[in-house]
Amino acid sequence: QKVLDDYLWLTQLQQARCYETALTQWRRLKSTDYMESGANTMGVLYWQLNDIWQGPSWASVEYGGKWKVTQYAVKNAYAPLLVSAIEVRKSAAATVGAGTVGPAEATRSPSAATTATAAAVDSAKTGEVEVYVTSDINADISGTVTVSAARFDAAADDAPVVVASTDYAMDALGAGQVLTTSVDDVLAAVGASERSEAFVLVVATSGEGDDAQTSVTYLYLDDFSNVALQPAAIETTVESESSRASKTMATITLTSNATAAFVYLETDHAILPGHFSNNAFHLLPGDKNLASVEFIGDSEFTTEELEAVLTVRSLRDTY
Repeated sequence: QKVLDDYLWLTQLQQARCYETALTQWRRLKSTDYMESGANTMGVLYWQLNDIWQGPSWASVEYGGKWKVTQYAVKNAYAPLLVSAIEVRKSAAATVGAGTVGPAEATRSPSAATTATAAAVDSAKTGEVEVYVTSDINADISGTVTVSAARFDAAADDAPVVVASTDYAMDALGAGQVLTTSVDDVLAAVGASERSEAFVLVVATSGEGDDAQTSVTYLYLDDFSNVALQPAAIETTVESESSRASKTMATITLTSNATAAFVYLETDHAILPGHFSNNAFHLLPGDKNLASVEFIGDSEFTTEELEAVLTVRSLRDTY
């Protein structure tokens, strides 16, 4: 039963990663300085939002109204303020035969390089991290973008190490590249010798007070099959009912003793239907790195009722 359950959840997680990757790319493309052609793409309609009957499908919302992982990814990808990051290989060309090909070409075309050369290019720490801000806000905005590095095996209460930071200004409904740093700098910041040891955390802020907005994204430098994730004991605390401002909402605080990738909260939707303000996120270890998530119920509920049906998992639990 666990193998099947893990398999089903991983297929949802994979779909979510694909949709979020595609949607952020298309939103970046509305920037005329991203492509010489100036694609000016504002986004995309995706298949499909909700099921009209029960069954396996691409829908991001189940027939009964439960949000799948993809619905959370789409919500993040279409946020009015969006920060996104990609890695571009631009240097350390690999010599193949009589000519020289860049890393992208060497890894894209097996016929153009030997397996050994492709593997060497794949593991090269020569990429550049490009960071973009996309705005669907009908006013000029300004703020700060910060790129940090974190280790997958970070000790408790270790804070991500800032690698680069910049202020930015963006026109209304604008998009553009705001910062570039190198993979070498990211790995060096946390003493990592391999790509699989670290990941990139990017945070963009805009506005103040009631107009304040924050966007967060992650960039992974290697396949998760190469990452030695540690078992994570994730603890959840539901705020007491007396402190709740609403009988249909509650705040859940999470902490972990190890870096937990794609932390995912669920309730038994048949008993307590609703959704979360955020899901499938990273949780760094220690009390100082706690995360808070809102549960929004479809109807009134008690703290005890939520605690009874609340479950949490992360990628490491499927190993």
